[in-house]
Amino acid sequence: MSRSFVLLLTVAALALAAARADDEGDKAQSSVRAIPDSELSLDPGSVFGTRAPRGFAWNATDPGENERLPRANPLAPPRVPHGIADFVPITRSANACLDCHALDAGADAPELPPSHRTDLRRTPESAGDAVAGARWVCVSCHLPTSDARPLRDNSAAAQGLRHRITAP
Repeated sequence: MSRSFVLLLTVAALALAAARADDEGDKAQSSVRAIPDSELSLDPGSVFGTRAPRGFAWNATDPGENERLPRANPLAPPRVPHGIADFVPITRSANACLDCHALDAGADAPELPPSHRTDLRRTPESAGDAVAGARWVCVSCHLPTSDARPLRDNSAAAQGLRHRITAP
């Protein structure tokens, strides 16, 4: 075979491959749908419209009035099942949460777990008796509750799709 014939076959093969790739790209583009702007926002409606936020009320029940709430997933910290208006601001010197949740507080409330009493920098192998490190700001992890509705429905849950997160 001559060099020119091999070159011609190579060019023809590359042209055929490029044509097939263009056809597959056209098929892929035809299956992609444009997303309307009303589906881009957490708030139903156009992203260009401005609506007043929905109202909500924080939980105002007293501690011990409600049952413990289920966790959002197995690794999530527990949510606060009672009102916290009387307990904020939470500071290092004034933490009313510890009145019931500290070790040996005597209340019918969950005690601080060892993870909250472990100083990971100085003594990671043992738990102390007091809150360690920056863990004294309880509401940075433990969310207070309200009657707020979700901004949008969870489309995965609405379609029956469930993603399970399991603890290791």
